[in-house]
Amino acid sequence: MMWLWYALGAYLIICWIITAWIVVFGKFECEDENGKFEVVKQAPLSLKAILALVCIVLAPFLPLFFIHCFLKCRKEIRQWKQFLRVHRPHLFEPKHSANMPLELQEFIELQAPEMEKLGMVNLGDFLLKPEPLVLQGRCFMTTHGESFGTILLIDDQLAISITSILENGRFIETCSTEFSEELTERFNSTDRFAAKSVPNGTLSEIYKRHRQIVAEYERNDDCGTLVFGHDQIQQVMHYENTVFGEVKFEWGELDAPPERNSIVPVGDVISIDQLPSNSNPVFASENQMSSSCAVPSK
Repeated sequence: MMWLWYALGAYLIICWIITAWIVVFGKFECEDENGKFEVVKQAPLSLKAILALVCIVLAPFLPLFFIHCFLKCRKEIRQWKQFLRVHRPHLFEPKHSANMPLELQEFIELQAPEMEKLGMVNLGDFLLKPEPLVLQGRCFMTTHGESFGTILLIDDQLAISITSILENGRFIETCSTEFSEELTERFNSTDRFAAKSVPNGTLSEIYKRHRQIVAEYERNDDCGTLVFGHDQIQQVMHYENTVFGEVKFEWGELDAPPERNSIVPVGDVISIDQLPSNSNPVFASENQMSSSCAVPSK
C-alpha cells in the first residue's frame, strides 16, 4: 500500500506546484481610478496568507476542474456541430427596431437612408432565425421588385446583402460578408447560386456590383431576372433559404434536406438593363462602368 501513499503525495505536490505557479506568475489585474494593478502583488500579507491556505486546500481539485471543463467544452462543440447540420427555416417574426441590439440599430440608421437612395423600399424589421445563432434585421426590395436587400446582424456580425433571382432559378447574392475563395468557388460552381463578396465596399458600390453581375449572368444564361411584388418578400426569402439548404445538403453539410413548405414564387421577367437608368444617379453612373466580374460559362 505504500505505493498508493507515494502516488497520492506526488499528486498533491504536483497540484500545489501548478497552483503556486498560476498564482505567482499569472496576471490577475483589476482597474480603478488610478489605473490597472495586479491583485496578488499588491495585496497585503494577511490576504496573501489566506490565498495560500485556500490554494493548499483547493489545489488537489484543480485537475478534476480542468477535466470537467474539457468534457463540458467537448460536449458543447459536439452539440454545436450537430446544430449546424440542421436546416432552419426563416421565422419572419416582426420586431420593433427598439428591441434590436444597439449595434444593429445604429447600423440600420446608417445604412437605411442609403438603401432608400438606391430605390429600396423598407419592408420591415424581422427576427429571421432564433437562438443559438440569431439572424435579424431589416428587409428591403427595389421599387421594381427585381432585387431584395437586407441589413442584418448574423450572431455578432453586421452584414448587407442584395439578392436577385434569374428566370432559370439561379440566385445571385452580393454582400459585405467576406467569403473564402473556396466557398465562393463552391457557390459559383452550382447552377443555383452565385455569390460575390465586396467586404470593403460601400452600399452603393455593393449595389452597383450586384447589378453588374446580374447583367453578366443574364447574358451568359440567356435569360431575364424575376420581378416580384413587395408583398412577396417573405415568400421569396423563404424560397431562397430552402434552396440554400438543399445546396448545403448536396454538399453533405446537412443531415437532411429542408422541407419544401415554401411555394416557389412566381414573378414577371425583365432584363436588368431595361430598368430606368436616368431616374437615379446610381443607375446612370453604373452604365459607364466597365465589366470586371468574371462569370463562369455554363
